[in-house]
Amino acid sequence: MHSAQSGGITNNDFPPERAQTNPEWLAGFDWPTIWSALDAKGVTWAYYYSNLPVIALWGARHARNARHVSDYYADCAAGTLPQVVFVDPFFVAPDGLANDDHPHADIRLGQMFLSDISRSFMESSAWSTGALFLTYDEWGGFWDHVAPLSVDDPRSSEAGHSAADFGRLGFRVPTQLISPYAAGGRVDHGLYDHTSILKFIETNWGLTPMAQWDPGTRDPGERNIGAAFTTAPNIEARDAFLGEPAYEAPAAANVPCAGHDTPVSDLFALVDNGWMETYGFRTDFPFADAYRTTLPILR
Repeated sequence: MHSAQSGGITNNDFPPERAQTNPEWLAGFDWPTIWSALDAKGVTWAYYYSNLPVIALWGARHARNARHVSDYYADCAAGTLPQVVFVDPFFVAPDGLANDDHPHADIRLGQMFLSDISRSFMESSAWSTGALFLTYDEWGGFWDHVAPLSVDDPRSSEAGHSAADFGRLGFRVPTQLISPYAAGGRVDHGLYDHTSILKFIETNWGLTPMAQWDPGTRDPGERNIGAAFTTAPNIEARDAFLGEPAYEAPAAANVPCAGHDTPVSDLFALVDNGWMETYGFRTDFPFADAYRTTLPILR
């Protein structure tokens, strides 16, 4: 979602680990990102995070545009959102608190977070010409009755990549488009993947294609998610939604499943070893600050 590729990495090794074989990655991954392309074009952007900044995997390169999610709420209210934004939830922490819908987090807290993010955008001045994509990297399991398709991956035939064909798409994940340019009341049955969102950004702002899409490593091509938009905006489409009470999660208990340790995001390893702090990223934000509404009392 940041760079349309993983640099050929097929596990969760982060820059400090990968630097053992790729010393140049000691300062973070070095391949281009969508943020690099936006900078080159002069398009404004920001990455809003709740506790763990994934963008820190590229070291200090994009740190200047990393902000806490509380700034997202403030920018929505003030009408100062940049042209392209990315919002991340509060990843599973050592104390078990999270709103990223990963086990063993209370999913009601995740839905409250999505409610806050969505309503803030829909109430902002960005609504009339904007779009918000809500998407997941997983859907709650690893099984799908629809077999994943394959797309062209030019690297699969290159030396050193014969056993790493990245052309296989994964299982389906839920994605929602919230925009006055979204055709409501329907499911789009087009074929998309996560890079389809990046392709839309690239096309919409006339960005120079990222290196990994030239000649076309998993280039979404016709899978540009812009195909899901309509040409006739419905500015009033939000009224019914905003007329409903904002979702508020009931008082929740943070109780780990019996017999299982509460999992912690792998990204915390980069907090523990000082990686993120070295590049100027703060990671000690309180859980309640991830919301714009009053957080229910956690019992």
